[in-house]
Amino acid sequence: MLELGKSKGKARREARHAKRHKKRSLKHNLRVLRRKRRRQLRATWKKAKKAYKSFKKKLRGAKFKCKILPKVLTLLKPKIEGALAKVDMGNGGAGAGAGVVATLDADAIKVKRVLKNYLDMALHKKIDPLMEKVFDKIKTLLKDVLDPVVEGLKDAMVASVGSVPFVGGVLAVVVSKVFDVLFGAIKQAIGRALDKVQELLQDKIVDAIVGVCFTTMGKFVRNVRVATSAGTHASSAVTHSVKKGYAQSTAKAERGVHQAKVDISQHANDASDSLAETHHKDEDVDKDENAADDDDDSDGDGDGDDGL
Repeated sequence: MLELGKSKGKARREARHAKRHKKRSLKHNLRVLRRKRRRQLRATWKKAKKAYKSFKKKLRGAKFKCKILPKVLTLLKPKIEGALAKVDMGNGGAGAGAGVVATLDADAIKVKRVLKNYLDMALHKKIDPLMEKVFDKIKTLLKDVLDPVVEGLKDAMVASVGSVPFVGGVLAVVVSKVFDVLFGAIKQAIGRALDKVQELLQDKIVDAIVGVCFTTMGKFVRNVRVATSAGTHASSAVTHSVKKGYAQSTAKAERGVHQAKVDISQHANDASDSLAETHHKDEDVDKDENAADDDDDSDGDGDGDDGL
């Protein structure tokens, strides 16, 4: 009986030992698995956070771009309109039109309405090449004048924004791109505006000459001197009106330039402050996460017995 009791006691001890060993093994395996999964989760979180930071960086740049776009336009407007106010639109259209009047074979066309339309078309045909030449020259001169002016303004603003802490370099690139894209669009708009002025100028010269070449009864009158005077007056009137409008607009636009520069710098500083605040918050989050990882790595290193 004694031997039997010893045998049973030994069996129970071995069973308890086996149970404790199995439990420790399971706890160890769970600990290893948990650490592995946490590291995987940590790596995934870091990738997601990096992508989010990249997105926020782009969003901040886009937000800054939206804010400064009208400000850059304010800076460019007086430079462009000031240049347009000084263009020379002398074209010689009146003299060329008078030449058409002088050589017109009015006797060959008996219907007055047809003669009037014919003179109108002949004047346009004669004057149009002169207008094309003049306005092509104006567009070239404007490009030569405006390009260095706008480039200098862009460089000044890029340097100003570039000095802002944290985001200066990034925002300076944004400013440079905004200037380039906006000025490119403005040059196209200038081209379209000048095309309209060219068309208006030509129409006014032709209408003026045709108007003095026919009486109220519709009879053709060949008066070259009057035709020249009418064409010259019409050309001067349009030129004066266009240049006066641009000059007035330039003076008005100049008043907003200083504030636009201040606003661009302020938007850059706001972006810098926002980035600094975000950076500090990210650092705090990183510290908390690293501390949590350290606690997890050190958790459960001992293999304590629960009394079984």
